[in-house]
Amino acid sequence: MRFVIGYIVWLLIVTVGITSVLKYVKSQDSYIRNRVVQLSSKRGGCSGIQVQAPSGKVYTLTAKHCFSLLENGKVKSTNEQGKSEMISFVAMDDKSDLLLLSAPEHALSIQIADKQYKHQHVHTMTHGAMQPTYRTDGELLSEQSIHAMLFPVLEPEDFQRCLDNKMEVMIDMEQGIVCSMKETVMLSTAFVVAGSSGGPLVNDNGELTGIVSVSDGPFSGTVPLLDIHTFLLDK
Repeated sequence: MRFVIGYIVWLLIVTVGITSVLKYVKSQDSYIRNRVVQLSSKRGGCSGIQVQAPSGKVYTLTAKHCFSLLENGKVKSTNEQGKSEMISFVAMDDKSDLLLLSAPEHALSIQIADKQYKHQHVHTMTHGAMQPTYRTDGELLSEQSIHAMLFPVLEPEDFQRCLDNKMEVMIDMEQGIVCSMKETVMLSTAFVVAGSSGGPLVNDNGELTGIVSVSDGPFSGTVPLLDIHTFLLDK
């Protein structure tokens, strides 16, 4: 009996130790960097994160408005080590700013969080302004409905880009004719700029809790966690 109890205690200690080590590894920047990719074409750039869907298949998840980067259904994906591959369109969410692409060969995936909460500490890992992967920190605030201005409509092809992305064309008194999108986002104080779109918002356990969608002044607007789970459910 003592042997059995001792074995159970030893097993619990080992299990707790392994769990602690895994949490520590996933909380490190290098863990996230190895799962983030930069998406680029002659039309600009975005960020993306490699995720595993409930089916077990690994994809690249990014923002729907980054669809404008695709040419013939493909876009270049470059990882932290500088390796580039062409990846392809898989699916687009009609209800939120989410786009699913295929994953590069041998892609690593990030775990998706089960929940998020107000004032939770989070950070991004993106390629804002087409820079190498970098981190910004902040905290979650609240969900809000916003009308995000995406890009100016200057040429007929800009108008078509807007329609292809299933966005709206509207007139803004200051910016003229622009392509815009009305969506519900989770605001955070993690600062983002153009090029950060599609990148991950991550909690302190290294779990995905949002996808960067828009910049709203000093705040970032990310696709809420529930929308991500819903979108990936049948993928």
